[in-house]
Amino acid sequence: MYALLTPMSRNLYTVVNGLIHLYRLHGCPEALVAFTTPETRGLLGALREAYAALCPRGRLEEKRLYGSLRRDAGLYESMIRRLRGEGVEVYVNVTPGTKVMSLAAYLGAVRGGADKVFYLGIGDNSYAAVLLPFIPSSLVEYVELGAPR
Repeated sequence: MYALLTPMSRNLYTVVNGLIHLYRLHGCPEALVAFTTPETRGLLGALREAYAALCPRGRLEEKRLYGSLRRDAGLYESMIRRLRGEGVEVYVNVTPGTKVMSLAAYLGAVRGGADKVFYLGIGDNSYAAVLLPFIPSSLVEYVELGAPR
């Protein structure tokens, strides 16, 4: 039983590809928590559809980011501590979003004791708007950024 926390990006593919990759490794996350900005909030419906298609029993939660590295890291940290307190493993995707969003996700993961922090790189920008099953595996780089605890 695990939850996936992810910044929400204007490039929805980076969010969905992280979900697909974890699905392949661990099955469906019981919860997907999307950290949104005013610019990315409008994509929640599309994410909800993609998540429901892959994991019909999963629940999607939204947390709104402030746009401040420290405050946003605190949002991640609080969510991670809450989920871990419920006995849920927590994985954090730092691939999507701006640098500040990714740094906030990483900092919150370290402080909150996330189980895994990962980056999913695609080695060719021409695949930036392609779903993972259609990207040659030789171009996909999954990197766990170390055990934060």
